[in-house]
Amino acid sequence: MEKYVQSSVFVLILKAPNEDADLPDPYIEHLEKANIPSKFIPTLQFRFKNLDVILEYLNNPENYAGIVFNSPRCVRAVIESLKNEHLKHEWKSMKCFVVGEATAKLAKNELDLNYEGQSSGNLAALLQNISQYNFEKPLLMPVSNLHKNSDTNVTLRKIVAYETYEHEQLESLLRNAIQPELTNILVFFSPSGVKSTLRYMPLSTNKKFKFVAIGPTTAEEMKRNGIEVHGVCKKPNPESLIELISELCSKNNETVAEILP
Repeated sequence: MEKYVQSSVFVLILKAPNEDADLPDPYIEHLEKANIPSKFIPTLQFRFKNLDVILEYLNNPENYAGIVFNSPRCVRAVIESLKNEHLKHEWKSMKCFVVGEATAKLAKNELDLNYEGQSSGNLAALLQNISQYNFEKPLLMPVSNLHKNSDTNVTLRKIVAYETYEHEQLESLLRNAIQPELTNILVFFSPSGVKSTLRYMPLSTNKKFKFVAIGPTTAEEMKRNGIEVHGVCKKPNPESLIELISELCSKNNETVAEILP
């Protein structure tokens, strides 16, 4: 007879909502398949801006060597700026650099752009790869209002494409999600998400909380806020997160839900 071992951990996915609200969050999906109890907490909200300026830039591809997308929302801003227009065909023969598989998928499916760099993991690593090219013209790069300049020799034409602000229900959603009888593993996905969420979190050495970062940039922001980083995902994807959670559980003698023979 099979025996069910209940999990002693609860995972909170602290990130911005999916671009497509009708699709389930991939991290929650993978955690459920791995029998790890979890909950999605939206940390941020967005609104697009400068769409008319972006459209003007897009209508003059001869001024650029290509385009850089740091997130799916940057791609979405370009889509929104086009409205019912088609992206000029010249862009399709130009370089398109992206961070992450989700960004790459959206750039290909919605704009029909051939991309590279999706496995870079973060913008700093992507720009390091781009620096190997000798472009005579700048790369167009839509960014968030929270974007910080990177130390790079790559010439970029940046345009703020969207504004980021705290989700209006973040405090109540977070407080209601915490499971006091379990070890809560909080997974942060962005520096801005860290800043928003930590206003409502007790930053003590309580063993009931473990803090995890999806990547090194987010981990640095956590450290700057005095938080012990218990782990950083090797790659920004669900598989790496589950691997990290399993390692943390093994190290701390925690259990995830499983069925034993």
